[in-house]
Amino acid sequence: MIKKILLLILFFLPTSVSAVVVASNFNVNLEVNNCNNNSICESENDENFLSCQNDCPATCDNDDVCESINGEDESNCSADCGEEAPISNPSTGGGGGGAVIAPLVTSTRPIVFNVVDLSALAEDAVVTLTWKVIDKQSYGGVLIRRSNFFSPSSITEGGVLYNGMGDDLGEGRFMLKDSNLINGKWYFYTIFLFNKLGEFSSGASVSALPQTKEMKKDSEILVIPPKQLTPELSLPKKENIKNFDTVFPKDINFVQNNKLLDQKDRYDNFVILKTDATTTIIIEKDKTPLNTKSIVATIDDGESFKTLLFKRENNGNFSLFIPGGSLPVNSKLNFTFIDKSNEVLDRLVLNVSAIESTITVDSKKEAKSAVTESKLRIKTQLMNSVRAVGSFFVNLFIEVIKFLKGIVSIFGN
Repeated sequence: MIKKILLLILFFLPTSVSAVVVASNFNVNLEVNNCNNNSICESENDENFLSCQNDCPATCDNDDVCESINGEDESNCSADCGEEAPISNPSTGGGGGGAVIAPLVTSTRPIVFNVVDLSALAEDAVVTLTWKVIDKQSYGGVLIRRSNFFSPSSITEGGVLYNGMGDDLGEGRFMLKDSNLINGKWYFYTIFLFNKLGEFSSGASVSALPQTKEMKKDSEILVIPPKQLTPELSLPKKENIKNFDTVFPKDINFVQNNKLLDQKDRYDNFVILKTDATTTIIIEKDKTPLNTKSIVATIDDGESFKTLLFKRENNGNFSLFIPGGSLPVNSKLNFTFIDKSNEVLDRLVLNVSAIESTITVDSKKEAKSAVTESKLRIKTQLMNSVRAVGSFFVNLFIEVIKFLKGIVSIFGN
């Protein structure tokens, strides 16, 4: 009975209040720019080189983007503001009766993969972060940025929580405990792995809500979500977005084994990928909505989410490297396009079907069959939902007629 009363109260709460209680919703707030001259560059308070040079001296982050907001220019940051050297250079050619040859992608720098198996365990005033690295030989450490508002999308956003190797757990796994936190308050983390040359990965994000045991029990009573949504998937799409800012599946370029994925392996919002090959995803800047600040890729395997950030190259394009084995079979790839106010400009979902690296006719048939079955399943679910809604309104109409007849009979007597 108590549970029903609590659920009833929650139902009538305003959205802003329920977001504090419900674990699957997030409050995303921004503070007004405030240069407090405390010698700490607090990007969560909108402090930067242009607005608060006392706290934010000029820096060079070697991320291939010339950022005047960080005080970068050719004199102090030639790596970012000097001559451009794109990381990817797709080129196409023709031949054989006009057939298009799969474009090649070349790189002048080694790939820096994100950490994998990133998790955040929330306890009483403590969050324990754990992650795994793929290449321990070149592992230089991690830069962890933390925010109370939204997942930091670059190595300059949020506050610096940690810069180092982490506690070595063995077998390529590492850990860090974030203590003295406020219970009931969301914390958003982005881990940027860097190699021994000081080159950063694009970033992997996770969020956590520290709670006491009593708070967890209360949330178990009030919240019964199928799974906790990530921040980027919790936000609604920004209103009044023009149609030409819409991102389409064909705008997402997938590269495996140095070859752009052939369109014959693309079916509407489906993509067929090799399971153990590195996947490079490239989105050209002119294919993104206007004012796109960052792109977030969320891998949904049906039970949990993995959040990865795209890196903005010096040519304005966005790229993301996903190591082999990180895309589960029959998973979903959510692409969220975010502006500088952390509002969602657009969102696109692609279904991923995976096949073995040695592609045979049978394996292709199996993959296509899986795609067809998934489409039929979606259509069947949609039709069942339509039938259920129709049945509900028919029954409701019948009950209303019965009610009105009862009223007429009462007044008629």
